[in-house]
Amino acid sequence: MFVSPGPGALVSVALSLLEAVEAADLPSLRAGVASGLALQRAGDYYGHAVNLASRVTGAARSGSVLCTKEVRDATRDRFDWSYARKHKLEGMPEPVSLYRARRLPAAEDPVTATKKKPKSDRRRTRAAS
Repeated sequence: MFVSPGPGALVSVALSLLEAVEAADLPSLRAGVASGLALQRAGDYYGHAVNLASRVTGAARSGSVLCTKEVRDATRDRFDWSYARKHKLEGMPEPVSLYRARRLPAAEDPVTATKKKPKSDRRRTRAAS
């Protein structure tokens, strides 16, 4: 379990973990991300968001990151999203809309697209071409 004050970091960490596991040729992971309050006690976290994230993880396919609508809405421009349908999750009174997160292509990523390479990197890139 990972906890963060903002959902963007959680989605990014989940995608990074999946990519690292795939690169290392290990068995696939799946991840679920939900947003909300969590109570910390004795080194663990409790609350609706924790339970929801666990249920979302259970609904995720191997090698994917599923998120709630609230997470998608808060990070809409940072990731590539696709609707993964409504899922009936244990302990939730109504079906929950879930969305699959993927990294944006580098040209569309608002973080990497606006960063300029340091001059030393640009020189090395030109020299290597």
